[in-house]
Amino acid sequence: MAALNSRNLIVPERGYGRATGNLPLIPVCDGVGEVVAIGEGVTRVALDARVCPTYFQNWTGGAPSPARRASSLGGPIDGVMAGETTLPLSLRAVRPGGTLSMIGVLSGRKLEASLGPIVARQVRLQGVTVGHRDGLEAMMKAMAQHQIHPVLGETFGFADLKAAMSHLKTGDNFGKTLIGF
Repeated sequence: MAALNSRNLIVPERGYGRATGNLPLIPVCDGVGEVVAIGEGVTRVALDARVCPTYFQNWTGGAPSPARRASSLGGPIDGVMAGETTLPLSLRAVRPGGTLSMIGVLSGRKLEASLGPIVARQVRLQGVTVGHRDGLEAMMKAMAQHQIHPVLGETFGFADLKAAMSHLKTGDNFGKTLIGF
């Protein structure tokens, strides 16, 4: 099973510029599967284990670096999340001198905002992507411990990938758009 996200719409359009990588690229960076075979010396997984890939293949922990990032597969407080449609509200919510974490693709890929509040309130805009493998594993452990489950949306067959991408692009969906294999 694979899940589509905004990165799957951005990459084919070269939306990250040079950071997109060189075409052709293999689409879809989120998924889950089952281990059906392991090689000699493999210790992190076992046969029949349920697994999911980490987005950055060579970033297991620590601070980001260009090499690690190149290994990718797509209130009045600091840390308010902002996107295209939420930025005006976030600019009102963040404290003066605070930081807005921009995840622009969650609510759109274009940015329009008045510079007045940003300059006058000395707001810092910080781009955010996904993190390292250790962070993913900690999140998965917390989700299991607290019985948190992702919201699943519509499932498409692999042959219907184009329809799934169109569905995702409309923005009218709720939950993860899935591709079954």
